[in-house]
Amino acid sequence: MKRIQLCVLATALIFGVGCQGVSVSVKDKNGETLLKESMDIYAKMKSFHAKYTWIASYGLGPAVKAEREISFVAPNQYNLNSKIDSGATFVAISSGVDSIGYTTPTSGAVQKAAAASSIAEDKSMMLQHPMFCGTPVLQFFGGSARYGEVVDVSKGAPTVLADEKVLGRPCVPIKYYAKGQNGNTTVWVGKADLLVYQVVYDNAELAKLMSSAEMKKLSGGTAPPKMETRETYSLIEPSAEFKDKTIFEAKVPAGSKVIEVPTQSKQASSPIKEGAVAPNFVVKTLEGKATSLSDFKGKIVLVDFWATWCGPCRESLPITEKLYKQFRDKGLVVMTISDEKKSAVTPFLKENKYTFPCYLDAEGSAFSAYSVESIPTLLIVGRDGKVISCESGFGGEAPIRAALKKAGLSL
Repeated sequence: MKRIQLCVLATALIFGVGCQGVSVSVKDKNGETLLKESMDIYAKMKSFHAKYTWIASYGLGPAVKAEREISFVAPNQYNLNSKIDSGATFVAISSGVDSIGYTTPTSGAVQKAAAASSIAEDKSMMLQHPMFCGTPVLQFFGGSARYGEVVDVSKGAPTVLADEKVLGRPCVPIKYYAKGQNGNTTVWVGKADLLVYQVVYDNAELAKLMSSAEMKKLSGGTAPPKMETRETYSLIEPSAEFKDKTIFEAKVPAGSKVIEVPTQSKQASSPIKEGAVAPNFVVKTLEGKATSLSDFKGKIVLVDFWATWCGPCRESLPITEKLYKQFRDKGLVVMTISDEKKSAVTPFLKENKYTFPCYLDAEGSAFSAYSVESIPTLLIVGRDGKVISCESGFGGEAPIRAALKKAGLSL
């Protein structure tokens, strides 16, 4: 995995960074030009290997940290993994023919789809969402031709900031507003090679999903909680050589349920159709008592699939708690379900003073029944046992209330 110019050999050995064998200049260039040149460098890579630390702070508790790795062979073979400090690992693999995504310890479900034509065009949840394996750097492999899909030019031109060092390497910070949910983004590109050594973004578009009133409630003050995600690269190896080719084999873990996705470009936001009979499942209380969805037949049930490491879940759970307290005496049943261990869940609930009923899905029964591949996923079941609503992601309190009203709950 080495292709290093003698001119920067000492630096490369210190920082674990390989060079492209090209000379670049950043003097007197504007932000757009530097970004496009960086993107074109990534687009020309035939292979790439990197390791980086990912830290996300959502202003609602301790930051979430992960150690991540990217192994990539152009145009569409990859192995991405993200090891969260809480113990979970997200894995995304593409053989160039098929792609899979799953979580270990496995939730029992593996999403499988035909591979995208390139890593920059991959629309799978694992690569698109920063909480899983997503990173803005993946879009750079599409080259400058995709500049308009990376930078929201309507929010202004990219700005070049004062030079800074990242892990000792001289870099040029470039600030811009990103397309998608990342919002205000700054990338630090190396002055010698224009490779990305650090990325910071504030999730501005994610914050907009919540009303100002909800944000004030979550933050406990007059301003929304500060959100920031930081990615710092400790190892970058362009033109990497992978001796073990099996890392790119899209093998489904034994015992997992495969969820076929017809095309990545048409993934549904809802794991199960409205009006369908809600599949039953069995989970256990924190005390170990088996409980099934069918136990609550004839009642309106709100099911919230979540995890302690999930940033968006930290935003949605206070709303779930609020609805539980407000409507538990009016016939609403709340089931919050995590596939983590009791040792991880119990302290989290205590720390945040949550009182809603919580269940553990160690066997992946519930997650598998509803094809849950992203969290939070909120499910509302009517008194007749049919699905009123099942949506992945958190869009604020209003849609949940609307679904509860549709189910017949007196608001």
